[in-house]
Amino acid sequence: MVGHIVGRLHPDTVILGRQMVTRHWWDTANRRYKLYASNLVIAECAAGDTEAGRERLVLLAEIDLLDIDEETEKIASTLLENHGVPKTEPRDATHIAVAAVNGIDYLATWNFRHITNPATQHLIEAI
Repeated sequence: MVGHIVGRLHPDTVILGRQMVTRHWWDTANRRYKLYASNLVIAECAAGDTEAGRERLVLLAEIDLLDIDEETEKIASTLLENHGVPKTEPRDATHIAVAAVNGIDYLATWNFRHITNPATQHLIEAI
C-alpha cells in the first residue's frame, strides 16, 4: 500500500485509482488510526526506484515498527504449510503473521490475491 503513496502516477487506470485512494487515505490515516509497519515493509519500501524509496522511507520514519520474531515466523510458516498463503509468497504470509501476533485490527493492503482474498480468508483465519 505504501508503494502507491509516492512516485509518478501510473498510466494503468486501476493502479492510478489505487494510488489516488491511497494518497487520500494516507493524508488523514495517522489522525484516525495508530499506524504500524514492520522491517519487511521497510525493506519493500526501500526497493525499486531510489528516489521513490527514499520518499517512502521518510513517510514511514515516524511509524512504530513491529518485530518479526520467532512466533511471527512460526505463524508465517504455518500459513504457508497449510495453504492459507501460497508457498511462493512467504512475504505475504509474514505480513499476515506480524499483524496477528501483534493484535493489529486492520491490515491495509491492495493485495487481494493472497492477503485479503475472500476465497482464502477462511483458511487464514482458521490457521
